Amino acid sequence: MLKLKLMLCAALLLVFGCDSTSEEESPGISVGTTGVTTTGGDNDFVAGDGIRNTNGDGVFGGSMYDSIWLTLEIFNIPTWARGDADEEGAHLLAYRCMSCHGWDYRGSEGTYGPNFLNVPWVANINLIESRHKPAAELKAAILSPPHPPEYAEIFQEIDLEDFAAFIKNEMVDTSVIYSYYPEKGHFAINPGGNQERGHEFIEANCVTCHGPETDQIKTNQGRFSLGSASRIKFFETIHKILFGSPQTSMRPIKATPQELFDVMAALCDFEKYPSIYFEDVDAETLAREDAAQVRTCINY
Repeated sequence: MLKLKLMLCAALLLVFGCDSTSEEESPGISVGTTGVTTTGGDNDFVAGDGIRNTNGDGVFGGSMYDSIWLTLEIFNIPTWARGDADEEGAHLLAYRCMSCHGWDYRGSEGTYGPNFLNVPWVANINLIESRHKPAAELKAAILSPPHPPEYAEIFQEIDLEDFAAFIKNEMVDTSVIYSYYPEKGHFAINPGGNQERGHEFIEANCVTCHGPETDQIKTNQGRFSLGSASRIKFFETIHKILFGSPQTSMRPIKATPQELFDVMAALCDFEKYPSIYFEDVDAETLAREDAAQVRTCINY
């Protein structure tokens, strides 16, 4: 019944915006003010405090794209929107932009579209092609349907500026790194990445936390090592390199598209970054995910 409710809400959200709870169940939206540091380097900000670069902080905007409610510390949102573990895998539909636009930002034209994952509530907007639009137009779109009306309560002008800066200045078109194969239903990293330079980047920026074999931190709800995650969740990995992971120790790392290309190519070294699953999975799932890693790295 819950899954049916989620699917219905997802469909309604794309058309009108949707709140699956009653007024009694959702007493309103409150935004935290204590703040949790979620980035590092030159782009330090404190989520919830509004302490960030002026005139649009695209890195903060990228964090909100991952999770609005974690980045802004929003509380009292509907349970189905929080994606709690006991909600049978409910997605943060309204409060995670990637839920509809995808980690590759291409909506129905990308990995969430009918040729790949076929996500039912995928957005029919390619954000990569929206980068040329004026910031005012992008900000107005965020506050317009099919986005939920609660966005007008949640977002301050600085948040909208940050979203616009993310789309216009920070969003990376990773088509130089990968190619889609819609007839086969998958994608692969393009040949040409410099694995040696990628190893050097990982050594300098990643191994302190993830370990030399990238197995010291359990990613994706504790399922994967970074090596496995990067080959199965390729686009998400790129986003989190650039924008961090809100409310975790994962900080944004400045990287050019070529550096990202080299890193993703390097992570195709199965011997150096072995495929590790921290949770037992059934044989069918294991075979499918192992095959996905091989397909992603078929050129290496």
